[in-house]
Amino acid sequence: MRFAGAKVGRGSVVVALPVAGIVVVAGAAAAVFALQLSEFVIMPDELGYVKQAIVLSHGAVPTPGSFWFNSWALLHSVMLAPFYRVAATTTAWDAGRVVGAFVMASAAIPAYLLTRQALRSHGAALLVAALSVAVPWMAMAGTVMTEVVAYPAFVWVCSAMLYGIRRPGLRGDVLVAIALAIAFVARTQLLVLAPAYVLALLLDVLLRHDGSLRDRAAAAVRAHAPMIAIVMVGTLLVLATGSVRRVLGNYGDPTHGSLFPPGTGVATRELVVYVVVACGAVPLALAAAWSVMTIGRRVPHEEHALAAILLSVVPIFAVIGGSFTVRYTAGINDRYFFYVVPLLYAGAAAAILRPRRRQLAALLVTGALTIWLIASASISQSGPSLVSPTMAWHTWLAERAAEVGTSMPHLVAVGTAIVLVGVVVAMRLLRPVVALGVVAGTLLVWGVVQTAYTFDKVAATQRGVSPLFLSQRGWVDRALPKNGRAISILASLGDPVTTTATWWDTSYWNKSVDRVMTVGRGDSYSQGFYDALTVDRATGRVPALDRYQYVVRYVNDTRFGLRGSHTVAGFGGISVLTAQRPYQADWYFEGPDPNVAVVPTGASGSLRVFPPPGAGSGPVRVTLAAVGPKPVKVSLVAGQDETTARIARSGRASVTLPARLFGPGNADVQVRVSAGQPKGSSVTLVEATRG
Repeated sequence: MRFAGAKVGRGSVVVALPVAGIVVVAGAAAAVFALQLSEFVIMPDELGYVKQAIVLSHGAVPTPGSFWFNSWALLHSVMLAPFYRVAATTTAWDAGRVVGAFVMASAAIPAYLLTRQALRSHGAALLVAALSVAVPWMAMAGTVMTEVVAYPAFVWVCSAMLYGIRRPGLRGDVLVAIALAIAFVARTQLLVLAPAYVLALLLDVLLRHDGSLRDRAAAAVRAHAPMIAIVMVGTLLVLATGSVRRVLGNYGDPTHGSLFPPGTGVATRELVVYVVVACGAVPLALAAAWSVMTIGRRVPHEEHALAAILLSVVPIFAVIGGSFTVRYTAGINDRYFFYVVPLLYAGAAAAILRPRRRQLAALLVTGALTIWLIASASISQSGPSLVSPTMAWHTWLAERAAEVGTSMPHLVAVGTAIVLVGVVVAMRLLRPVVALGVVAGTLLVWGVVQTAYTFDKVAATQRGVSPLFLSQRGWVDRALPKNGRAISILASLGDPVTTTATWWDTSYWNKSVDRVMTVGRGDSYSQGFYDALTVDRATGRVPALDRYQYVVRYVNDTRFGLRGSHTVAGFGGISVLTAQRPYQADWYFEGPDPNVAVVPTGASGSLRVFPPPGAGSGPVRVTLAAVGPKPVKVSLVAGQDETTARIARSGRASVTLPARLFGPGNADVQVRVSAGQPKGSSVTLVEATRG
């Protein structure tokens, strides 16, 4: 326990037991919640992480340019990989989330160490540890998202940073470097902690009143030169070589263009307020007042280091989160910023236990700013969601605000003002330890109630799932032989929402579905990871499919037909096919809608029919189905010849075009549905053959 500032001895186990108890209780609660969910929540993010785990389970590493690569945040997928190697997806999913719940709860350990280092108080450290895991973001344990491992990784980095600042030297910087490396592979966003550490070092050196500035600067250079040089040179190299995207993945977006694109201020404010309200608002005011009144004074080095970290990490994370929100997301994702909560709690504990001269005056300012920040926010997102886990509680608060005829931000702002007055009274009348217990106890009740409410409301969104849905998860894997590999061909199933969810389910719950492809200009249906499939218009070859034994398709997708195909399995309109390889198309159709082989009234589509091997010519047979309230008139045009057919309502018709209309080889036909027919009339291609 030297890292925490306490020597290892016979009492170490006794000291560790309460921390372990916090981890176990929080982890168990999160695991129980996670097991109530029967479906993914945040897509296509979770899909990517699961597929990365499957890739890793086979000994490969996703790298830039590979199909499932999203970023270097592979730590969570590495944790999941053994489960996906040995178990079915449903079992692996449950096991991974249970383990993830305890991993996320382990953030209490570095939160304890951070506070113990800074304040030398076992009680305060325990309170901060408990507060850090009594937060609604623990609901992220129900997902396969990087927050599960990134949260404890972030707090470990901050604890290492505190050690590195208060104990200057190679050892401290090596600990920081190791923690940063782990944080980077937990979530690439956390790499911004590297420049934040350098900034914290500068704040500590420049503003700490301990000896002369010259002596402090010289000592800092001697102690931290390698770390500072590595961070600065590494940053310059990445920027100079244009490798930001390769290093940060999607989180490289905020580095392009202006650091503060239009809307960053509003997004940053909303992001901060979402998190601040969730942790009880007063920790921000307390931590800010204490940090400002500590950073320029002669105080114990560990306390000064905590203030420097608060003043560097929290603002940097807020701005990066706001910039990323403007560029990349629709709405507020408070899961981008919640990592700073343990720092705010530690700063609040410091404000109560280690008050500074004129801190009350500073608290009046920071309290007023906190109240204004909340009152001026919109906090408009509602409903239970793990995109922003605080939304469930915000909805409850909005309902209470409506009951008293005000808005939710105004209600919370008034509540914050009242609580801040109570905090000031407690700090003036009670001993610091007692005041901390009262304030932290109140915040803990707030956190526990809010977290339990969030668990319940999010779980309620997935209650009553049909047994049929649960039974069909993994149906492709069960139908195929072990190590069978399949590729999905995206197509419209009619309703866009159903289409998107169906293809997500097909990929997510089946390890054997290795890749997803669109056809031509077809929609990706928010799958996130996909390639474009093309049919060679000269030969009919479909080379992108050749490496796969099986093809997963919608049964009514007839934009192209695979020669010699037959169905292996099917469920809910999705079929698993196998066919002769190398894969060859019998026909290829391009219509007004690239997602279906449908020609509506007044439109036309292009059909190319490929001859079978050894048959360079022959008649073309086209089968069409009618959709609409009445029979549909359709024309098939080959060169200068036009053949018309009338297809009965909801019926089918096959039209044979003589070989004389075509030359040898491929045959091209235009399918036209004349205008003036009843609304909703259209024809769908069923199949086409030549020879």
